[in-house]
Formats: sequence, structure tokens, C-alpha cells
Amino acid sequence: MSKVISKMSADLTSLVTALAQRARAASLVLATTPTAAKNAALAQLAALIDGAHPALLAANAQDLASTEAAALTAAARDRLTLTPARRSKSSHPSLHVAI
Repeated sequence: MSKVISKMSADLTSLVTALAQRARAASLVLATTPTAAKNAALAQLAALIDGAHPALLAANAQDLASTEAAALTAAARDRLTLTPARRSKSSHPSLHVAI
């Protein structure tokens, strides 16, 4: 069992390291990207999130049906439940970032 946990830990460390390296590289590119281009990308991100509405709700329902979710408190499950109203708000924060 400890070998499995050790492998999972190593895999997680590798994943987090790779993500951090990609984020650092992206930050260097974004630092020199014109504001209009960044705002356009954020607007496109919001549109993509809006377009993925059915898939996001289905994936959330599947997650909440898992045994892991069943172990959560009712309050925790409620906070994780993606409703149409909550989902409609999820794309809009990216628009608030736009300058």
C-alpha cells in the first residue's frame, strides 16, 4: 500500500511541478500581451464556459453521485452543487477580470 501512495505522491508532485512551470511560462507571455488581447481572451473564455453548460452540469451531478461526495456533509455537498443559477455566475468572473 505504501508503494501505491508513494507512486501517487510522486505523480502528484510531477503534475504540480509541470503545472507550475507552465503557469510561470504563461505569466511571462501575459506580462507583455496587450490589454485588449487579454480582455478578448477572457470574453472568449466566458463564452466557452457558457457553451459548456450542459456538460458542466452533467459532470457535477456525476461527481456528486460518487462515494467520495456521499461522505461529505450536506453543507459541503450543497456548496459543491452546481445549479443553473450558480453555473450562470461561473463564467462571469472572468469578465470582471477584464480591464
